[in-house]
Amino acid sequence: MSVRCAKCGEELLGAVNRCWKCGQQFIARPTIAGEPPAEEALAIALQPALEARVLDEAPEAAANPVAAAAPTPIATGLPVMPPPKLPSLARPVPASTNLAALGGTVATVVLGVFALALAWWRFEAAIVGLVGLVMGVWGLYSSRRGWALVGMLLCCLAIVLGTITGVLQLNHYLNRNAPIELPTTVAP
Repeated sequence: MSVRCAKCGEELLGAVNRCWKCGQQFIARPTIAGEPPAEEALAIALQPALEARVLDEAPEAAANPVAAAAPTPIATGLPVMPPPKLPSLARPVPASTNLAALGGTVATVVLGVFALALAWWRFEAAIVGLVGLVMGVWGLYSSRRGWALVGMLLCCLAIVLGTITGVLQLNHYLNRNAPIELPTTVAP
């Protein structure tokens, strides 16, 4: 169904309350009561094109074409609602009371310190650090987010150091029993 503006003749699409070209305001058409939306759409489709009804014709619009282009507010007697408040990007995240997430924060710090201390001698510290890193992701949902990040940093350092220790231990194991080859010299 096409609706045309009574003032400028522009075709309006969708549910509009104002002409996008000239700014004229319209009364919203009441819905057909008691009919499902599919039947209402069919009933509307069968109706001929309608002219939009003008709510308020501003008398100064005929005299001043610049003022006619600007939309004019209509006093309806209803209270004016303030615009909704948009969320601020700098708003702090509310503190969580999730004790399980707080436990994840404590676990990641403890496992990070333990894995970092163990990583100098054992490669298994990388596995402990990986478990601590997972606990740190869980701890990010707590109110102690900063401590969770510190624990995750310790776990990452333990993973790197434990991996290096493991590679060095593997190299030492593989080359420990290798025979030492001396260069052979040919006597003249």
